[in-house]
Amino acid sequence: MICIVTMSSNVLATDWTKFHVDPYNTGVTPDKAPVDKDLLISWDVLTTSSGMGGIDAEPIIAGDTIYAVSDQGTVWAIDKNDGTVLWTNTTNHGANTFSLGAPCYGNGKLFVPTNNGMIYAFDAETGIELWNDSVISNNPPFNQMNTPVTYEDGRIYFGEWLSFGGASRYFCYDEDGTPIWNRESTSGGGYYRAGCVILGDYLIFADDKAYLSSIYKSNGTTVDEVDVSAEFDVDALMIRSAVTYDDNSKRIYAATEGGYCVALGMNEDGTFNRSNKLISAKVDNKFTTTPAIYNGRLYVGTGNSYSDGTFYCLDASNLTEIWSFYIPEGGVQGSAAISTYDDDGDGEVYVYFTVNDFDCKLYCLKDWPGNMEMVSEEWYFQPEEEKLQYSLPGPIISEGSIYFANDAGYLFGISEKEVMTMEDEWHQYQKNAQHIGFTNSDAPDTNTILWTSESVGAISGSSPVIAEEKVYVNCGDSVKMLDMYTGAYLGDANVSGSDGSDSWTSVSYHDGRVWCGHPNSVNGGTLIADGKYYHGDYGANTYYCYNESNDTELWNFKVTGYAQATPAYSDNKVYFTGCIYRDSGYVYCVDADTGSEIWNRTFDSETDGTPTIYGDTLYVTTYNWEANTYGDLIAMDKNTGEVLWSQLIQRTDSAPAIAYGNVYVSGGCYAFSALQTHCFNATTGELVWSTDEIGTGLGDWRVSPVVADGKVFVGKADGSFSYAGLYALDAFTGEKVWAYGRGGGSPAVSDGIVFTVGSSGKVTAYAETAPDLETSAIVQSHVSSGQSNDITVQIANNGNVDAGSFEVTMLVDGVTLDKKTVPSISTASTTEVTFEWTPEAEGEYELQVALDTPNSIDERDEANNYFISTATTAIEDWNPWNDPDSEGLPDGTYITLSEVIDAYNCFRNGTPAPETGGSVDLSKVIDMYNAFRYTTPM
Repeated sequence: MICIVTMSSNVLATDWTKFHVDPYNTGVTPDKAPVDKDLLISWDVLTTSSGMGGIDAEPIIAGDTIYAVSDQGTVWAIDKNDGTVLWTNTTNHGANTFSLGAPCYGNGKLFVPTNNGMIYAFDAETGIELWNDSVISNNPPFNQMNTPVTYEDGRIYFGEWLSFGGASRYFCYDEDGTPIWNRESTSGGGYYRAGCVILGDYLIFADDKAYLSSIYKSNGTTVDEVDVSAEFDVDALMIRSAVTYDDNSKRIYAATEGGYCVALGMNEDGTFNRSNKLISAKVDNKFTTTPAIYNGRLYVGTGNSYSDGTFYCLDASNLTEIWSFYIPEGGVQGSAAISTYDDDGDGEVYVYFTVNDFDCKLYCLKDWPGNMEMVSEEWYFQPEEEKLQYSLPGPIISEGSIYFANDAGYLFGISEKEVMTMEDEWHQYQKNAQHIGFTNSDAPDTNTILWTSESVGAISGSSPVIAEEKVYVNCGDSVKMLDMYTGAYLGDANVSGSDGSDSWTSVSYHDGRVWCGHPNSVNGGTLIADGKYYHGDYGANTYYCYNESNDTELWNFKVTGYAQATPAYSDNKVYFTGCIYRDSGYVYCVDADTGSEIWNRTFDSETDGTPTIYGDTLYVTTYNWEANTYGDLIAMDKNTGEVLWSQLIQRTDSAPAIAYGNVYVSGGCYAFSALQTHCFNATTGELVWSTDEIGTGLGDWRVSPVVADGKVFVGKADGSFSYAGLYALDAFTGEKVWAYGRGGGSPAVSDGIVFTVGSSGKVTAYAETAPDLETSAIVQSHVSSGQSNDITVQIANNGNVDAGSFEVTMLVDGVTLDKKTVPSISTASTTEVTFEWTPEAEGEYELQVALDTPNSIDERDEANNYFISTATTAIEDWNPWNDPDSEGLPDGTYITLSEVIDAYNCFRNGTPAPETGGSVDLSKVIDMYNAFRYTTPM
């Protein structure tokens, strides 16, 4: 069978509207990028035929459109999904055909610098030129706009580079083409690929003399400057890249052609903090890339188009080398792009960069906090031989795809084949073995109830898990299963529930099996990780480890106080808590194989709750029983137990959730202390926001918040063991998005649906109510030219309501083959539509399927209604006999009477043809008979 697949699109989409994506030039996006080398598919589009100087500036993305500037200043708008050219326009250009200044998007406009001192603005949708201007310059015939453009609040910022003849300038224009200010370089250095960071009221950038400048963005006057060579007592040579700001460390990072990376702290008044400075060891080659930074790691490449190169990962706290990756074929001059999509609490990221060598490659590396060496790439992509050329700009990422360009003028789009799978299931308490409480799933923007179950006796405060399209929920004497899309009761799982001592133990699932804590558990559930499972006997003060395959006890570990929490797991270590009622708390790190203690820590308040692990950090909470006191949120080094920071919060047993660089926690005890939900910076512990303490507040000591799709979901208590409903908050501001008075227990999120247990024994599911049509297709394994082939299109409705009538269109090489109508399709179901296709000749064909092109149905996701694939056809010899003279030939073979008789007997008896195994139908028998009768060669 031949599988027809699509470029994956069911992921978060974040625009890449400027060089290195954001105002800080971090190069980091939450969007998915391709990671599986076995699923890679690609397209390319040629923008020029010059063969050199094709695309030398990083393209950008706004919505579904990629904008690129090719040689001679030609501007291109290209559909990011398939490479279709949407429009082109031209700019003026100088003697050099290449363009180094990256364009920028803002407020519906595209801003493009040229290599001869001009700045242009185009309507981003239509490509119509809106205005252009020649900038003021000390040497107009020789000025090149070689820096990326940056847009903010109706203004653009960019710089020029003069090869000689006076000081270069940095410029500010308003978006309508009016110059606001220009500033001459005080060092005499020009601005070459020297994009700026926007930090509050200030712009920070570097120049060819290796000076760092901080200026007021309102008027261009200088706030502070640093001569890097003098400040660090090295020969920095030049800085020919943008600088990067890291908000966690409050430092500016820059890479120099002298082979050093440097960092300087930034004060709130825009001045450089010279007492907070770092410098790396000197490397053998020059840096011309903008550093990318994430999770305390800085990624930067060295080399040029005539040398080898090395890609470095440096510790952002001291700029020492963590690992390096040698590239013998060429240097790295394009700035790296980082996808954090796969960081579900373990810090795992994928890093992408290009090599500026004629045999250009795009590399994909995988990194995580504990990684100390880079042995090999995950994969690299190399274009076909006729499309090879040097690749100066770095890659960009959007919605599951990565894009890069080269000097041949090609823009390449690389994605993964879509695999039709369930979206982000939720198998354990707070999702996984680290209990991060975060998922990449969509989540509802409104308080629309998808369903409320019948009263199944669900334990108030327990959290459901989602697996195999079922909701599993603790109902005390049993674990019950509900259909995740309808709420229908499906029966009981083969395991008892847990409700001893008012326990709210949550269910766990793995590989078809369900657990609900130890028989003597209180509140704590079962952890499953690496072939083992763990849970605690509350009163026995003991946690147990079992072999998952045969339930054999492997070891047990006794703690001080009650064994109340669900354990957490990371890097072959398991973490437990113990608590002495109204007294103290204990945290333990234990070897997962042996049960041997690695470290422990003691705290003054009870550590009743479940720990959360993110990267190398362990987060725990405390409950203090004394009146008018608070609990704590404590961040610890998971490897040593060292306390990194601690913050006062409302007393709680809540498990923290981790997302977007923040940690979220809920607490408070109804009628005893205020209810409150907090958000802190996960690295520094700095408070980001808290909900109001006034009134009844929001949260509960038993509620663990979860995060999805930019929102925090948290319940609100209205009694000691009851809830007033569920709230959705903006994850970045804490502002209420919606609320509704059903549910309220610790939620779970899967496939765009939020599930929560209320006080009435019922489960409530919230979701946007809309169908979601998705497609995949197969064709018969033999695709033969000159005869009919069936193409069966499989269509699934993964939405939560039924879909009415819609069209299915099949295209071959862009030409409509046929359209068919599907009258309806129920939620969580599939259907098939079959098209007939008769290829005229041998060769490769592009097959396309499009669903609901008139958009008659409003869907949760319109982007997954298409797929594109290829099918290769060949002329098939329909003579089913093993005649060497006829194999693969449409004619030239004569049929004998015995062959006709044998064919008829095969047809009559339903047996295959001898030797070849081909099937024989009546039409083939008749054709063979006629060939024999009229002595016509076949």
